[in-house]
Amino acid sequence: MSLINSLILKRYLNTPSIIEAFRKIKRGDFLPEHLKPLSEIDEALPIGEGQTISQPAVVAFMIELLRPKLGGKILDIGSGSGWTTALLAQLTGEEGKVLRFPKPELPPGTKLTGIIDSKDKKVAIIEMNEETYIANLYDIISERYIVKEIKKDEVIIDFNGYFFSLKIGGEDTSNEL
Repeated sequence: MSLINSLILKRYLNTPSIIEAFRKIKRGDFLPEHLKPLSEIDEALPIGEGQTISQPAVVAFMIELLRPKLGGKILDIGSGSGWTTALLAQLTGEEGKVLRFPKPELPPGTKLTGIIDSKDKKVAIIEMNEETYIANLYDIISERYIVKEIKKDEVIIDFNGYFFSLKIGGEDTSNEL
């Protein structure tokens, strides 16, 4: 049985236009070459950069709840592979709009090089955009990133509600949050 027929049987897919979009927009077209043979399984799959292409049942459930209409306008945030964005674009049609807003990232090479922990306060030493910042809790660095938490060997940085974890000596590990 095909994945789409299985999703229909399990009642994840109900709406004819959504079923048609799933048939037209192939999940395999958004997978790395070595994972294309797994496109018909109902599981999230890794696509690199710490991201996954979502489980088809979850995408079907979400889109059925959203009920996109022709000519509609949708903001798609954190759209890793683009598969969900393509499904939404199919459903909103040529008159509709889907704005794809990928998950933000810290600038390349951002590192936590140290934490100074005195009994009065902690400060983090962060390299970002070829500059070194000595940052207190809630400081703004590089004009847009907020130091949200300073731990023993880790700093949490907030960028518009997206949280990034920096560990001493390493680069961004936010996909572990």
